[in-house]
Amino acid sequence: MAKKSPVIAETRKQEKKIAAGQGARGQVRQVTGAVVDPATGLLYVSDVGTKSVVRIDPATGARSVVAGGLANPQDLVMHPSQPKLFLNDTFRILAIDLGTGAT
Repeated sequence: MAKKSPVIAETRKQEKKIAAGQGARGQVRQVTGAVVDPATGLLYVSDVGTKSVVRIDPATGARSVVAGGLANPQDLVMHPSQPKLFLNDTFRILAIDLGTGAT
């Protein structure tokens, strides 16, 4: 019998928050995109429900908000050779420097 895959992030109703292990809390309501950073193995999730991008460590479950106050975060793409994340947010494309957090 095949093993069940572990749940890394799941969508819940707004009144239910998802604990983030030992680290910062991150809430996922309506996932619209996800990408893995091949250099670190961290998962980045765009969430239109919280208008944010959340970083999730699949090994520990720790979560943190990378970008908040967004209009309508959608697709995510990692830069192939730099620690940058590109995000489609309604009528604009944002570049987030994962080293500094600057946009």
